[in-house]
Amino acid sequence: MLLLLLVLSVTVVHSRSLIDRVMVTVNSDVILSSDIKYAKSSVLKLANSKKLLKNKSLDNVIQQLINNKLQVQYANKHGIKSSVEETDEMIKKIAKSNNITVKKLHSDITSKGMDYNRFRQSIAEQSVIQRLQNTIIQSKVAIAEQEINQVIKKRNKKVISNIKINLIHVLIPKDDENQNLSYGIRKKWQEGQDIKSFVNNPNLEIKKLGWQDKSSLPVVLYDAVFALNKGDVSEVIKLANGFHILKVIDKRGGGSKKETQLKARHILIRASRDSDVKAIARQITDIRTQIINGKDFAMMAAEFSEDPGSAKKGGDLGWFSQGSMVAEFEKTAYSLKINQISNPFITEYGFHILQVTNKRDIDIDNKKLREKIKKQIYAKKAAIALEEWQKTIRVGAFIKIME
Repeated sequence: MLLLLLVLSVTVVHSRSLIDRVMVTVNSDVILSSDIKYAKSSVLKLANSKKLLKNKSLDNVIQQLINNKLQVQYANKHGIKSSVEETDEMIKKIAKSNNITVKKLHSDITSKGMDYNRFRQSIAEQSVIQRLQNTIIQSKVAIAEQEINQVIKKRNKKVISNIKINLIHVLIPKDDENQNLSYGIRKKWQEGQDIKSFVNNPNLEIKKLGWQDKSSLPVVLYDAVFALNKGDVSEVIKLANGFHILKVIDKRGGGSKKETQLKARHILIRASRDSDVKAIARQITDIRTQIINGKDFAMMAAEFSEDPGSAKKGGDLGWFSQGSMVAEFEKTAYSLKINQISNPFITEYGFHILQVTNKRDIDIDNKKLREKIKKQIYAKKAAIALEEWQKTIRVGAFIKIME
């Protein structure tokens, strides 16, 4: 997504005429008619249907440009800047994503009447915005282990009743001093300290519970441990009678955790701001029709696909899991049956057709599952946090949109 924003940013650095109108004032900065024109143009050229166009109204484009201005202003105020080296690296990524050299990118920009220095400035601003957003997200987003446990609980409803867990239980009487003690004990236990070192502490009640299941444990305790692996220690659980900590000595039943992987191949025709999008849409549709009528997918991919990583392999992408592809690509792939060929669809890379050639369910260990769920929760929280923060920086800002 970052590279898409960077590529789109190229569209707002055209040479400007002397009569370029000020369309929006954002504090001490302005947005010109040419900024809006080329930002809007890039969005339209990357869309392949009226449905997509409706979601990219002129107002949306203007609001995005305003948000960018406010974020750059905020970054400047707080000393967040982009170095020359960072800008150079991002330009290299843009060139690489378009399968050209930096020198060729420079040539293409200037040949279209663009100002290369303004192009570099726009890239530097995008770098600043990205760094700023990362800083804001890291300061606002935290994920508790209990949140991950809740997601796992929902995933495992079908097998949860079969899980049996061998547990040791520690109860610490409830008072303010013992709350700190309970967290200290959990930390030591988690680090591998033997339970015997706790036995002589008069504040602790230690008990081997043996094998337990959903029916034999209080719900709040079972919820805290069912998703843990052998050797794991629960979070501190605060109840009316004190602070509880449980350690999983062993675990059995419940079935294995699985995820569905796909093996697929695709054909990509790239689209840029200067592309004839209708012609590309016709081309990718024609390629799909030929394959449906008997042409070999691999041969067509080798001849027409503009994805250098897969074209020579007949479009083959190998095996992949959910979360490893861009959202629209993944959504399409997981909706297909084996050997079904998708309708043409668009991502930030261009136009695709896709065929799923195989599916498999693989076992995933608890650590991998928890990490995957953590990333999913983080992505959702980050999007919400960023949107809320962007609203706050508009408060008190002077924004005037000209009629």
